[in-house]
Order: sequence, then structure tokens, then C-alpha cells
Amino acid sequence: MTDSPAAPDPDLLARWIAVASLLASATEMQGRRGGAWPGLALITADTADEAVLGLIAAAGDDPPAERAGFSEIYKLALAVLDARERPMPESMRGRVLRVHRARNMAVHLAVEPAETLVATAIRTAVELRELAIEALDVLAAFRESGPVRAVAELVGIPAVSGPLGEAERLLAEGKPSEAADQAAAALHAALSRVTPGLRDWGHRRPMLRNTFPGQGMSSDYRNAERALEEAFVAADKRSDRLEAWILAFGLGLRPSELARLQRVVGTPIYTMGGPQPAAVNRHPDVELTPEAVTSAVLLTADVIYRLWQNDSMRAGEPWEA
Repeated sequence: MTDSPAAPDPDLLARWIAVASLLASATEMQGRRGGAWPGLALITADTADEAVLGLIAAAGDDPPAERAGFSEIYKLALAVLDARERPMPESMRGRVLRVHRARNMAVHLAVEPAETLVATAIRTAVELRELAIEALDVLAAFRESGPVRAVAELVGIPAVSGPLGEAERLLAEGKPSEAADQAAAALHAALSRVTPGLRDWGHRRPMLRNTFPGQGMSSDYRNAERALEEAFVAADKRSDRLEAWILAFGLGLRPSELARLQRVVGTPIYTMGGPQPAAVNRHPDVELTPEAVTSAVLLTADVIYRLWQNDSMRAGEPWEA
């Protein structure tokens, strides 16, 4: 019986999530076609290549300098792979260099790449990632599963880790809608455990209606009551908007990124029926494509990882606070 791979180093895990997110973003942009999207997809895939090559090169006895360029990182990575008897195939070497040249053309000369080249770039990045996993012992934890499950195991809070791991499993089974629901549950469980909390839910404003039941109310009183109610609603909306910005910056995201994530995964609705959400409230116009959900699940894992790494997530149940 062989021992299971050790959990990955937390900093390495963060970099590996970034690589997976780059590949998911490249695939999503590839599907949009036309305009600037093919070029952006190619550039993103090439960035994933360079990130993986950097991880490989850093594992050698002569790691690259902090500001090393692509050529130096590429050569050092090849040397590390050769030393580990996992040489990069000649065909892959040619594709990596061709993609990088095309990336330079797209960035500096705005040359739009052909669709076939974009597809080649993404396929090459995926193959390079797999080669790194097989060649480097530090990436052994990813041979059986991806970074999402690694985050779930690292965090170890059942209410967060359970649905997060399920999201990765459901994605692998080709069930993006169900995966998005599980990501929604994981994100909700993590954000509800943020400490200190963003809002004191136990002291929400009281409703003004029927404050004096059984007593007649003058029109002036009703008008004043209505004005106060509208003022409270407006204050709540402003609070929600401010909270969205504070939360996004606290998570290291742009507010628009957090808004897109929450739009895709939706908001889980819980009842007394059990720990699983009874439903997920999501805008009907949201299209749960495999690419969009993959990006959302990876970003959910990244958010949860950041909260865990910064010791900003309470392990117990939210009501215990």
C-alpha cells in the first residue's frame, strides 16, 4: 500500500490555483471568438506556460533570477526536466516557442492569431502543466486531483470543504450546474465565517408598520412612517453597496470580479431541512457553461484559500460567534 501524497505547500498551492485559473480563463475567452478575444486567449495561455516553466525552473539547483526573462526561464526548465529524466518532447518545445512568438506579435503588433493557433496554445499549456505534475515531487499532490480539492483538504472545515470538493468532482463529471450550486454553498459558508463579521445581523432595524396596532393613524403619521421606511431602505441599499466593495478588497478582488463570481454561483437558500441548500437563487440569464463554472469554482477556491491563509475564517458555525 503506497502512501498518499503529502499536502502541497500553501504558497505553491496559491501559484497552482493561479495557473489553473489562467487556463480556465483562456478556454473561456477562446469560446467567445472574434474581436480581441482570440488574442487575449493566446496571451493568457502563454502566461500559463511561463508560470509553469517558472515553477519547474525554480525546482532546480540554479533557480532563475527574480527578473529573469522567458528565454532564461525556458532553458532552466528544460535543464530541470532533463535532470529528472522527464525531458520535454521536441514537439512540445516547438509549440511552446511558437506560442510565445505569437504572443509577442499579439501584444506588440496587435496581430490576431488564427483559431487553430489559439487551440494549440491552450492544449500546449495543459500538456505542459501535466508534464510538470509528473516531473516534480512538490506537485505530487495534484496527480490525483486538482487544486480545488487540495484547498478543500487544507482548509478542513466540513461546511466549506465538503461542497468545495464536490464542486470539483461534479465539474469532472460534466455537471456544471450542480458544480455551481456546490460552489455557492462553499462560498456562502466561507463568507459567513469571516471574522470579524461585516454586519451585525442580530441588530437589524425593526419594521415600522403596525407599531401601534389597534390605534387609528392620521395621514401625517402615515406619511412620516412611509418616509422613514423609505429612508431605511435607501440606507440598507447603500450599506449593501459599501459592503460589496469592502468585502471585495478584503478578499483581494476587484468589486466587479466578486460581482461576476456571485452572479455565476448564485446565492444558496437554506431551510430547516438540513445542511444542504434547498435551492440556489441565480439570475435566469446566467449561462452555466463548463468554462464559466470552472472559472467560478477556481475563483471560489482562491477566495476560500485567501481567507484560510490570512486566518480570517472562523472554524465553528456562524451562530456560535
